[in-house]
Amino acid sequence: MTARYWVLASDELIETMDPSLLPDGIRLTGIRADWDPAAHLLERSHWYLVTDDEAPKDLDGRQVELVLGRRGREGARSVIIERRVVA
Repeated sequence: MTARYWVLASDELIETMDPSLLPDGIRLTGIRADWDPAAHLLERSHWYLVTDDEAPKDLDGRQVELVLGRRGREGARSVIIERRVVA
C-alpha cells in the first residue's frame, strides 16, 4: 500500500540531504506544512509530506515519527524499523 504522511525534520536536513539515502519506497514530495506545530519543538524545523510505498493506508495525512536503521555492512541501506503515529 502507499500512504502520504507528515514527518518532522529540520529545514537544513531537507535542503541538504541526498534523497538516494532514504529508505526504499520513501520519497520527499517537496511539500512543507504551512501550519507551524513544530516551532515549539525544534528551531527551524517543519512537517514535511512524504510518500511511503510500504506504509499502511491508515497513516495517510497523519504525523508520523520514523525510526530508521541500517541493514547490511558495507553499502548498508537505510531501512524503516518502525512508523510511530504522533498525531
